[in-house]
Amino acid sequence: MDLNFFKNNNINIDLAIEAQEIVRGKTGQEIPGCAMDKETYTNATVTIVRIQEQYAVEIMGKPVGNYVTIEAPAIRENNKQVHQDIAEILGKQLASLFNLPEHANVLVLV
Repeated sequence: MDLNFFKNNNINIDLAIEAQEIVRGKTGQEIPGCAMDKETYTNATVTIVRIQEQYAVEIMGKPVGNYVTIEAPAIRENNKQVHQDIAEILGKQLASLFNLPEHANVLVLV
């Protein structure tokens, strides 16, 4: 695979999940040093892309790390229970990233 494909074509991918899907689609292979896990909830899907090795860094154009994408189309609904469910999913993901205690206060800016 041409590791400079994205750079040569001025393609910048913000989300690690998109970069991983594009590279896998182009090569038809898994990316060494990169793992992806999906968790499905009633009101959201959480995808975690783990970039663990230098080879994956070069291909994906992202530094080593864990990249979490929460897809929650239902958040647009005017439904307090749905919003609460999604907030709990977000809280769980933040806690796993930062090893936070259960009732820690966190400010998230979007």
